[in-house]
Amino acid sequence: MKPLDPRLLRYARASRWYLAATVVLGVLSAALIVGQATILAYGISAVFLDGATVADLMPALVALAAVTAGRAAIGGGWAA
Repeated sequence: MKPLDPRLLRYARASRWYLAATVVLGVLSAALIVGQATILAYGISAVFLDGATVADLMPALVALAAVTAGRAAIGGGWAA
């Protein structure tokens, strides 16, 4: 008995691109989740500790919107 079925190698070649795409999308998604948590932590602490206003938080809110849009795009790419 052979240790590896040759048919599995054919299937592995066919799915290599999908596996690589899944890994890349997963890493990007994880990085965006960390970024989103960092931006949220900054905004929450700025409001409660420094008394920041909405105008003070505008750059953070724009960055949060961009990260959220990136996560949505990756989620859509993951499903496609």
